[in-house]
Amino acid sequence: MCGGLAPIADIPKTVVYEICQYVNRDREIISHNTLIKPPPAELRPNQKDQDSLPPYDILDAVLSMYIDEGLSIDEMVDRGYDVVF
Repeated sequence: MCGGLAPIADIPKTVVYEICQYVNRDREIISHNTLIKPPPAELRPNQKDQDSLPPYDILDAVLSMYIDEGLSIDEMVDRGYDVVF
């Protein structure tokens, strides 16, 4: 990656995909195949992030509640999230 991740390191993946859609609003700059391919976990061949993680919309919400809002597990559960994935 050679530092390529740094500018977007703290942006949730769902927002990264929204940014990609914005970039492609007038013409395809980021390949459509890149945007529809499941992100690899990059731990072992053919492993996908969602093999061991929840869908990104749920994961991003839980991370935001934990990091941005400082909520406890009980508070997240009270909001309807099953944080024991």
